[in-house]
Amino acid sequence: MTESAKAIWRMACPKCRASDQIDVAATVWIRLCCDGSDVTQAANGDHEWEQGSLAVCQACGYSATVWDFDIENQPDPSENDARAERARNALEKYVAAKGEVFENNSSEIADLIADLLHLTIRIDQGHDPVESTLRLARLHFEAEHADEIEEAAP
Repeated sequence: MTESAKAIWRMACPKCRASDQIDVAATVWIRLCCDGSDVTQAANGDHEWEQGSLAVCQACGYSATVWDFDIENQPDPSENDARAERARNALEKYVAAKGEVFENNSSEIADLIADLLHLTIRIDQGHDPVESTLRLARLHFEAEHADEIEEAAP
């Protein structure tokens, strides 16, 4: 059985997770000829790339650096599942503290966010603490879900 490109190179597209259609911009040795150049005639047939080299997924068109395609540098989806579960547990306790029945819906999330913004005003004395908190939360969310956000983009 042959190993997959993902297993060999430890690379996958951060957007669509494909690993068998990744093109990497590499430096190659070529032989200069009177009618052009020939990569097969070069005495040194090596090719090299670095973490900063451009990589393109031909399956979905996503492009970034080789570093971004390295699976060690991509977020673990299970971490985001754990974050969501912690938030759901906190939401359930919040609804119970209000004396209401937990329904596991976005209206309850909105109520919790609104109350957290009231708390933000109490503890943050900076300029426009609500906007600052929302902006910071959005930055955290986007960093943790960069690949999922890109999948949703047209």
